[in-house]
Amino acid sequence: MLKPIKLSCIIFAAVMFTFAFSFSVVQASCTVCEDVDKHPKTKDVTLNVTGMTCGGCEGKVKKVLSACSGVSDVKVDHKDGKAELHLQEGKTSVDDLIKAVKKLGYKVSEG
Repeated sequence: MLKPIKLSCIIFAAVMFTFAFSFSVVQASCTVCEDVDKHPKTKDVTLNVTGMTCGGCEGKVKKVLSACSGVSDVKVDHKDGKAELHLQEGKTSVDDLIKAVKKLGYKVSEG
């Protein structure tokens, strides 16, 4: 038969091992959730922009689109009449982007 002190030490060690393992599993699952939040969903958006004639026009359109919340990686080409960008969901709508570019005097549609 084990002495009470030895038995207490064995039980204590078993309990500590169990809780330490459980904590690390919970902690690991929480970091997975945090990683998902760090990478919000984005979608690729293409706008057809009519009326751009030069690099200056490209710069104006790019500046306006880049200033919108949730917009990244803006590429504008006046020769193709296109503006391409990444839009984070839930930040700015495509309609708001179109309105912003229309305020510059261009005709715009989603393409």
